[in-house]
Amino acid sequence: MSDDNLTTTDEGDVGFPPFLILFIVLQQVVFSLSCFGNIVVIFIFTRYLHLRSFKNRFVVGLAAADFCTGVSVGSQIIYFLFPELNAVRVACFTRYQIVAFLTMTSQLTASFTTFDRYIAICHPHSYSKVVTNVTANILVTLPWVYALVLTSLSFLGLKSWSDDSMYCLYHLIFEQGVYLASALTTVCFSVASLIMYIRILQVAWKYYNRIRPSNETGPNPQVRKKSTERNVRSAKVMGIVTAAFTICWTPFTAFQFRYGVGSVDLTMDDINVSNWLVFLGMTNSLVNPVIYAWQRKDFNTVCKKLCGRNVDWSNATADFTSHVSST
Repeated sequence: MSDDNLTTTDEGDVGFPPFLILFIVLQQVVFSLSCFGNIVVIFIFTRYLHLRSFKNRFVVGLAAADFCTGVSVGSQIIYFLFPELNAVRVACFTRYQIVAFLTMTSQLTASFTTFDRYIAICHPHSYSKVVTNVTANILVTLPWVYALVLTSLSFLGLKSWSDDSMYCLYHLIFEQGVYLASALTTVCFSVASLIMYIRILQVAWKYYNRIRPSNETGPNPQVRKKSTERNVRSAKVMGIVTAAFTICWTPFTAFQFRYGVGSVDLTMDDINVSNWLVFLGMTNSLVNPVIYAWQRKDFNTVCKKLCGRNVDWSNATADFTSHVSST
């Protein structure tokens, strides 16, 4: 935001215009809901659904990134209340790159979770060899490392901030390569996730129309059926998560491409539209807990148990574990 977004009252005090007040209030709403929802997800998955399941580790990693994104959304109010921070180069870079770092982490984690489900469904016989305890931990950690390296480049010299008189605007302060690299990362991983999910749907369709109705032979056919059905359900959840991320961030990614190729003749309207598109993307941080509550039966059951009035807390863990094992 520039100083043009401030107004002066009759008493000479500087204030915020109504649309900016609305923007700040909505940011704080997203901050509150995102933090609460993702804390609930992290708590339930670590306490009751356990992390022995690799897919649950990815969910916790995604919830952690979304929680931090929610915090970064809430922290934006500092730059409105203390506009002098916008003249400090490091503070300005930090404002934008923390958001870029966390959203990229979320995107990569969602993509790697889709990869986990792709291997489990499309190559089930190779799953135990490909996705081991070591590789799962690497795939959970890699998004944080990659995003940190990419977003740190601006601090290492890839910036357009030439002097202290330059105002803190995301659209101006970085080299074109920073915008382009960020946009390409989002697009490439989104496309990869889409391709894997299409393949998952093909296999799932084949299963439900051919394999499931048939009388399977061989050892433990019912075990294989239940395993396949669980994998398909979890893949469905991650497909919805990936679709939600794409819907929220694609509009701003298009703007990033424009910045990256240098085709933007920046106007105040561009800045305002871009700010709202970033806000749309940030709302994704509160969407995933809703998706889990809607689509994951185990998560939904635990939530209902925790919200129930007559929960036997001393035996809660055992009850939840027994329920999850039975499903």
